[in-house]
Amino acid sequence: MDPKISKSQEALKMMLNDKIFACVNTKGGVGKSATALQVLVPYLYQTTAQIPLVVDIDENNFNSKVFSDSEIMTAKCVEIKNFDREFGDIAAEVVSKRPIVLDIGAADITRNALKVIDTYGPRVRNRMVWLVPISTGQNDIRNAMETIEMINGIAPNQKIIIVLSNAPENHGEDNQINEITFSYFFGNPVLDIPSMYKIMGKTYPYLAVPGHYIVPATQAFKKTIYEVGKNFSAFDESVDKKILELSKRVKDNPDDEPKIYEESKRITRIAQQYRVAKMFAEYNLSETFSGLTQILLKLL
Repeated sequence: MDPKISKSQEALKMMLNDKIFACVNTKGGVGKSATALQVLVPYLYQTTAQIPLVVDIDENNFNSKVFSDSEIMTAKCVEIKNFDREFGDIAAEVVSKRPIVLDIGAADITRNALKVIDTYGPRVRNRMVWLVPISTGQNDIRNAMETIEMINGIAPNQKIIIVLSNAPENHGEDNQINEITFSYFFGNPVLDIPSMYKIMGKTYPYLAVPGHYIVPATQAFKKTIYEVGKNFSAFDESVDKKILELSKRVKDNPDDEPKIYEESKRITRIAQQYRVAKMFAEYNLSETFSGLTQILLKLL
């Protein structure tokens, strides 16, 4: 490894510990929680060796509760009406050198949360890193532009990263497939679609995040897909053992075969989800982490 890169990454590790990462967009369903919980949390855990604090600010859908068995995050659910009171303590966590991830709900929850953050002045503003996820729809881009305008209203030159949610898998950010998939973001002269990316007036870094298989694998195991993928070997051995035990039970109890068969199907289905998680963690997440590192090294 290039020693200059190694030193930069070590410096990045130190800087990440006092940052507040906010995933935000006034539009719902664009991948805010997936970005916060499936990308940022494992990235920060792996990079800083700290367990991030996740503040889930969306009483309409506290997605962090899905990860009840996760060992790489501490989650706190906060209703927006209480965020003003809670955020002082949350911001104080930064002093203890622990990264914080805010998963902020859509619409008025976004607007009110940004107003609260604005009141804390430079000591918090200077520690903010904003991730604005978008999907492929035209309204997603318009909402992202509105959100970015509000962020920049807090203070100029905020650190903003645009996240391309559910991007095509294993295609780097420079690949034309992303430009076709997110044509409302990049523009498409053939279809006479203007580039919202250029209309924004500033070129923000963007991160392509694949994620078509994230949700089912996570729901099955109540952990991040990163954790599921990392623990695959131990799980694979336990699956083989359980299937062997079921085969013996069929021989010993032929009358129970239908019931045992259903149990075998359930275990096989879970094993398939585990394999999907392993592939995602090994290939897609590693590429995403690498891309995020390159962005943060330039941004911070």
